Amino acid sequence: MIITKTPFRVSFAGGGTDLRDFYKNEQGAVLSTSINKYVYIVLHNFFYNQIMLKYSKTELVDKPEDIEHPLIRECFLKTGVKSNIEFASFSDIPSSGSGLGSSSAFAVGLLKALYIHKDITKTNYDLAKEACDIEINRLKEPIGKQDQYACAVGGLNLIKFNEDESVKVEPVNISRKLTEELQGNMVMLFTGITRQASSVLSDQKEEMKKEDKIKTMVKMRNLAFELKDSLSEGNLNSFGEILNKGWLLKKSLASGISNRTIDDYYNKALKAGAIGGKILGAGGGGFFLFYCPKEKQANLINSLGLRQMPFEFEQSGSRIIYMRTDEMNTLDSIYDASDSIHEFSEKYSGYLGELFSKIDHDVVEKIIDSFIEAERNGKTIYFMGNGGSAAIATHFACDIGKGTKKYNKMFKTISLADNLSMFTAYANDLGYEHVFSKQLENTLEKGDIVVCISSSGNSKNVINAAEYAKTVGAKTISFVGFDGGKLKEISDICLWIPSHSGEYEIVEDIHDIVHHLIEAYINRLSLRGDKRK
Repeated sequence: MIITKTPFRVSFAGGGTDLRDFYKNEQGAVLSTSINKYVYIVLHNFFYNQIMLKYSKTELVDKPEDIEHPLIRECFLKTGVKSNIEFASFSDIPSSGSGLGSSSAFAVGLLKALYIHKDITKTNYDLAKEACDIEINRLKEPIGKQDQYACAVGGLNLIKFNEDESVKVEPVNISRKLTEELQGNMVMLFTGITRQASSVLSDQKEEMKKEDKIKTMVKMRNLAFELKDSLSEGNLNSFGEILNKGWLLKKSLASGISNRTIDDYYNKALKAGAIGGKILGAGGGGFFLFYCPKEKQANLINSLGLRQMPFEFEQSGSRIIYMRTDEMNTLDSIYDASDSIHEFSEKYSGYLGELFSKIDHDVVEKIIDSFIEAERNGKTIYFMGNGGSAAIATHFACDIGKGTKKYNKMFKTISLADNLSMFTAYANDLGYEHVFSKQLENTLEKGDIVVCISSSGNSKNVINAAEYAKTVGAKTISFVGFDGGKLKEISDICLWIPSHSGEYEIVEDIHDIVHHLIEAYINRLSLRGDKRK
């Protein structure tokens, strides 16, 4: 079974300039962010030599060409998956007409799952490009490119669209404090109206043939640049005003973008305290986004009487959240497909890079913050693992302890795999499953950290130690691979490397890289100061 999770997106400025009719003459630019609302794609091996599809309807077909759903059909044809597969999808929002990029998120997530099923490595940029090809070129949808890249790559970005069809995604780096303030001033409300974006965009594309409409689009594009500069400077003062300017410009492009009902809601929102806002997506319905000070939000929500959808920014793009394919092993496939050591080395390195690109950097930040907090509170960080993971535990404990010697004071670290006499005594007298937990019973205190390293996530002695740690109020951090195992479920913080079962080498490689990443940051933190605002 394979499950992918792909975020939807919110576009703040520049929407419509990602249409080919515009960027073939003028560079397009959109400022947007992915959000914590998702579409989930599930694939499972199917017993029969057919394809079973479960979405708003059920299809059972013999070959991809017979699939009725156009987007699903083209994704299957693109990836070459032919049979013996079952598909299902789930979504946090309405599947169409939301204005949050739902169809493109669906395409990206399905492509990712199908390629993983075929054991083919694709970057999220590759997936975005292929989703564009399917939706725009194959299915002839009159849409742009922003949704595919925003949902695939994730984060707060300025996305540029060039005449040569290239797309550049530029992250907009703002402080955590500014992010929280920005999120706190936003209100998303559902109009209750759903519509097909293609119908609105078809009218807009026709209007864009007129010179005055092109000039309007240029102004909308420039608002994206203006908004990016304001955010980069840490300034939110003009955010709501830019949303309002963009909405007024967008309304003038085509008749279907707004209507009397939407205009009435918008005017009420401004009177209730919103500084600016817009209909998300192509227009005509879906969700409103308003920029409104917190103290006026209750009045805004009550005045409009629409359903609110709370949301937060999402830093990650499309990703795998579950994979259990014991019969598949990429390293075995790489070996079988390699005619030389050189070729195996190249493909191994490529696979390593692909898996490393999937790590959750928010989790890395949480681990670093936890370590720093432990040091400041005089707490101890314990490390443990078996076999290769034991070696990583020892290395990790050494680097965090000695490697941060230039910090205010050295971190207190202990590797539970190092005391051979105690280790073998507990193994001999009580059983190997107790070698870590019994050591912790001697010294572990509330507020300490227990770092559990296990590729499978199911090492019994490590799980026992993690469960004991919870009973005394210690924080558990796990480094796992494969499907994450039980440790992924019970740990406070989990760094998961989604890989095929049995790929210990590649998982341990990445665990070691991340431990060096963490030590490198903490060491430089003491010398150069905290770069985060």
